[in-house]
Amino acid sequence: MHMLGRALLLAVAVLLGMWLQRQYKFADRLFEPAEQETAGREAASDGAIGHDAASHEAMGHDAASHEAMDHDAAQADHAGAGTAATGRRILYWWDPMMPDYKSDKPGKSPMGMDMVPVYADVAPAGDPVVVTIAPEVVNNLGVRTARAEEGPLEHRIDSGGFVGYDESRMTRIAAPAAGRVGRLVVTSAGRRVKSGDLLLEIDSSDGQLVPVTAPADGIVAEFGDIYRGMEIGPGTEIMRLVDARTVWIKGEVFESDSGWLYVGQPVEARFPERPGEVWKGVVEVILPKVEYANRTVRYRMRFDNPDSFLVPNMFAEVTFYGKTGKDVVHVPRQAVIREGDAERVIVALGNGRFSPRTVTAGAEFGERIEIRSGLQAGEEIVTSAQFLIDSEASLQASMSRLDGAAPSTHHHH
Repeated sequence: MHMLGRALLLAVAVLLGMWLQRQYKFADRLFEPAEQETAGREAASDGAIGHDAASHEAMGHDAASHEAMDHDAAQADHAGAGTAATGRRILYWWDPMMPDYKSDKPGKSPMGMDMVPVYADVAPAGDPVVVTIAPEVVNNLGVRTARAEEGPLEHRIDSGGFVGYDESRMTRIAAPAAGRVGRLVVTSAGRRVKSGDLLLEIDSSDGQLVPVTAPADGIVAEFGDIYRGMEIGPGTEIMRLVDARTVWIKGEVFESDSGWLYVGQPVEARFPERPGEVWKGVVEVILPKVEYANRTVRYRMRFDNPDSFLVPNMFAEVTFYGKTGKDVVHVPRQAVIREGDAERVIVALGNGRFSPRTVTAGAEFGERIEIRSGLQAGEEIVTSAQFLIDSEASLQASMSRLDGAAPSTHHHH
């Protein structure tokens, strides 16, 4: 790290020296005509006594100087409209770090940097900033690339939930007549019964023995607060049976993910008790409100339970996928370089040539990210070592800024 710091300081010193040298050369050219004019006036002054012709010649020289100064000022005023004071035509103004942003007048780019002119006689062809790296250096840096793809993307959301009985398959069993509870065959919840099985008997007030049987196959989900010898009236709820061949799983997702949920959406559930197995279900209900305390939205799913393995209060790991519904350009998430509000990728041009490209990123879908503008499907982009190449391109752009011209291709060996 110490050697790297010294190298960076040396590079900055060299760049500063180049800039100062150019400024001093410019100053020499600027002041040279003034010195010649002063020398001419002194010579004219020495020979002015008795030499009117020489005096008139000096006056003519002054008039010519003023005319030249007026011409230079007019050229300078015209520079902002597309022509520099040197007579070179300006195509546009730009920031080398934002190649896609151009302006017809000087100023600052969206990154806050002073824009520089691009002249017609040195306008770059193709990508403005190109870094060329030797093949052996590419291998040593571990540069890897991938193609930008186009198609629909899936947004994976992992959540959790708890199993509960499917209440739409629950049957309420009530006393058919008033009387005293006699024999109890089923005495608690959780008992499995089949259609026609005897549940209990009631000694009716008229002396008859009334049997109560199961109307369908199921599990006793709830058992009423009854006991043998208890007086009950007609319609008193005795128990509830449920068909457990399907169950509900109730879950919740964060508010930011709720937009990906829809009724009928396929979902997957996994249970720690049965590792490696996946249950397939569907979203059945989405509650139309956001929980204030934790900013979540609750939803309910239905799952088949043919072997009755799923029982109430079991914890489920739930996964579902939201889709874009349209084709979008997307790249690996790690390929996007973010710097403040700016986003860019490094495009691989082939033959060891690379160029930074400003892009607009969209939603993230797992390890992929949508690119809304700045990149087309099929283009090759760098997915590793892109920050090193980006730094090299930044250095090249900085040198071009000091030179006041568009950047040229830089070779890195």
